[in-house]
Amino acid sequence: MTAPHFNLIIQCADVIKALPIEDWGSQNPQGKRAAGLVARWSIERAFEAVLLSEGVSIPSDRSIRNLHRLSGVQLTALQTSFLDDVDREVTSAEPSEEQMDEYYFGCCQLALGIVGAVKTLLALHTVAARRFQVNQ
Repeated sequence: MTAPHFNLIIQCADVIKALPIEDWGSQNPQGKRAAGLVARWSIERAFEAVLLSEGVSIPSDRSIRNLHRLSGVQLTALQTSFLDDVDREVTSAEPSEEQMDEYYFGCCQLALGIVGAVKTLLALHTVAARRFQVNQ
């Protein structure tokens, strides 16, 4: 049986595979908006997967910034800056075309990196835990 945190990160990885990153310019505004919101969802769930793997309850403040802080996932300064932009700009409010091309596309790119890194991190934690059990 797969652990809940692995199920969650696998769902995130499957979802981001479908994001229209390669043909962003040919997407209509609704498609861009949907992709950005799905990417934001994937980032939030990736941070939640880390918390679940550590046995930490998901907080009531589920902002991306708070989830990131609690997860302990290390991001570069540029990624952290963009995470702030995503938290502020990629919302259910109707975005402008400029916002979609800047923030929503960036959110999709950020989701690819974060979900991939968290998936690797969780796999390494599992390997380390197994190694620790064997050595005891």
